[in-house]
Amino acid sequence: MEKIKLLGKRLLVRRLDDDDTTEGGIVLPDKRRPKDHTFGVVEFVGNECDGQVKEHDIVLTAEETGSWIKTDQGDRLLMYQDAVLAVVEDYQ
Repeated sequence: MEKIKLLGKRLLVRRLDDDDTTEGGIVLPDKRRPKDHTFGVVEFVGNECDGQVKEHDIVLTAEETGSWIKTDQGDRLLMYQDAVLAVVEDYQ
C-alpha cells in the first residue's frame, strides 16, 4: 500500500460489505452500491485520534461520510474519527 500519513483525527477504513455482486448474480457498478451505512475495518489511525477507535476495529459509519480514495489495495474511506457511529464488537 502507498505510504499514507493521516493528519489530525482521521481514519482510513476498508469497507467490509464491498461485494460487487448481488445474491442473484447481478454485478453492480460502484454507483449502484448502497452506501447508506457502511461497516468497515480501520486500517490506519491519525496521530491525533483519542484512542476510542483503533486499527483493526470494525466500525459503523453514516451515509456520505468522508471521501473515497483509490489505493493499490482498492477503494478506501478517508474520514474523521467523529463520523464513526459505533465500534462493533461482535461482527459476523
